[in-house]
Amino acid sequence: MRRTVRATLLLASLLTLCGCVQSKLDIYLNPDGTGKVVYEVLRGAPEDEFADWFSERDKENLARQSARDILQESKGVAAWRDVSTGFTKEKQFRFKGTAYFRSLNLLALRLSQFTLTQTRGQVLGMRVTAAFAEGKQERDPLFDDVGDDEEEKENLRVEDLMKKYRADYLQRRVFLAATLNVLQSNLTLHLPAAGAADGFKKQDERTFTLACSGTKILDVLDQFMKDDVWLRKKAEGTLKEQNFDPAGEVPAFYARIFGGKDKPYVETAERGKPLFDFEKELAEAKADAPKVKEATDPLPVKLGAEVMQGDPTPERFKSLRPGGVLLYWEEKAIADTFKGNGSGYSLSMIGELARPAIGVLDGHLDTAVADDGESLILLRNPDKLSECKLSKDGHSVIFDLEMRTPHRGSRGLREVSGYLLVAETDGLREADLGVMDIRTGGSSKVLDAKVEETDPGWVRIELGMPHFAFKEIEFYDGARTLECEGSVAQYGIDRTPIRCKFKDFRPLRCGVKVKFYALKIRRYEFKVTDVTLTGQPIDMKAAAAPPAEKPAPEPEAKPPAAEAAKPAAEAAKQSEAAEPVAKGEGAGKVEGNGGEESAAVAPQPEVVKEAKPVPEAEKPKMLGDPKAVFVLRSGVRVKAYMYVDAGDRYSVKDETGRIRILLKTDVEEIRDK
Repeated sequence: MRRTVRATLLLASLLTLCGCVQSKLDIYLNPDGTGKVVYEVLRGAPEDEFADWFSERDKENLARQSARDILQESKGVAAWRDVSTGFTKEKQFRFKGTAYFRSLNLLALRLSQFTLTQTRGQVLGMRVTAAFAEGKQERDPLFDDVGDDEEEKENLRVEDLMKKYRADYLQRRVFLAATLNVLQSNLTLHLPAAGAADGFKKQDERTFTLACSGTKILDVLDQFMKDDVWLRKKAEGTLKEQNFDPAGEVPAFYARIFGGKDKPYVETAERGKPLFDFEKELAEAKADAPKVKEATDPLPVKLGAEVMQGDPTPERFKSLRPGGVLLYWEEKAIADTFKGNGSGYSLSMIGELARPAIGVLDGHLDTAVADDGESLILLRNPDKLSECKLSKDGHSVIFDLEMRTPHRGSRGLREVSGYLLVAETDGLREADLGVMDIRTGGSSKVLDAKVEETDPGWVRIELGMPHFAFKEIEFYDGARTLECEGSVAQYGIDRTPIRCKFKDFRPLRCGVKVKFYALKIRRYEFKVTDVTLTGQPIDMKAAAAPPAEKPAPEPEAKPPAAEAAKPAAEAAKQSEAAEPVAKGEGAGKVEGNGGEESAAVAPQPEVVKEAKPVPEAEKPKMLGDPKAVFVLRSGVRVKAYMYVDAGDRYSVKDETGRIRILLKTDVEEIRDK
């Protein structure tokens, strides 16, 4: 049961999209609807409570990832330009960039609190209306719904429900206040002609501003909760199982925040002149795309000369094969299982290395394309590999290629490619960092080390090396070695934090020695082509154009001799169909050793394949004439001899007598017989 309060849903959408966000939008609009927006965002770091454990490179990459989220998940943007990102001294994520758009109505910037709508006004003028960006909400964030128990509803009075809503709101207000107190958004609109406004503040004839603060929203919400008339209508609508939408509620909500009559708007009476040359600046922005990519791509791994010997060397896998997949079709399953990055499909690869390794430095997924041409690169964290693990002997590596879930009509992968940076040991080394200040914090040029005191007795030292290169650390005072209860190396790639605790006392200054493995870096490239979704070889030419379904012809009566020859003919036909695979034609390929080799797995049936018509004699007698034909979005048709509408899906008994589950999102149409 869903009961909504539209005014509170506007607030809920704001919280869903933004959280602890401050944003600023400076929009320049041309008469034809094209424009640009200088967009600035300031947000609390998602991992700020752990930021002290991050290396500078980790923090920079976290900021770059958040910036990529804004670039890739914003809609209606033709090109970005002048993008910069990072963290402030207060550990807040900051982003600034200029976005060019062809239509204000299609523009939806990630983390923005506003959506703007442009309509034509009088005499070719325009009207721009601002509204809160609406997010997805499954429930009212301020009130608990009354259950479905009929007896409970009969015994519940309107006054009791009003008290319950006020009590629920007071309990949640602490959370709302913590979130809303830091919420702030400022919008400046530059128009091509003079205009008039309602709700917007006029700066000059063509410039108007709109400000929204979380504290103001909280004040307005408090006013609604104190309004007996408003809350009574809410309670009455709930008990009657009706959506609560009293006349004038939404206009009142906007009016109390912005001071106008309804949603704030700006209107011009004439067309005006362009504020800038859109096509020229758009072309310049597209030319600057490499700079934007460079500003948001992950930082390359850089190690000091003491640790890394030379540049990465190209190397070939001895062998490379798919090891399995993890695949979820259902969106809820995706959300519950892959909370980190939204991946619904993961292909695991196993590679045999040319030489034993001690760790994996980095990995990137450059290309991921399904057989229907769809890109499977994730929007979030798009190019990183996950779960890169070495075998115990270091001779093999297993890594997961996380991707978006392919369309349900997809039969396989056209191409997946990328590379791994694998580290091999080049012998054990020892470095003396010299005498370093513990109490006040010290540094050394050797291994680019930094040391500082944390909790009493604990010392944190950061070394310029991967965690797997670290062997041990020793503190000394003159000729005397200072005993430590133990040292714990945290995960790190170009920098590794290590925590140590002295056993007897904490020195103010002491010498530091580190034993570590020098590394040689190998670059292993991989490429997988023409495989099914389970990683098996597939004939992609046949899969690219599946034959349209034709009605099965009625079987003709055949003499005994023809029936006897049927098995032999069928065997010959299957032998002819299997011959191209035996010759290697159309088989899937795995490239990882500089050339191509057939995937070392026997051919398997296609993952998505329509069932072949069954001879009439083999059909269950209960089927009879089909009741309907389900046409799927992939072009496949399913004859239904019985089907049940089950909410978001259909339960279908097809021509083979098999029960099939068809999601409504996959069904294009149903042709009833």
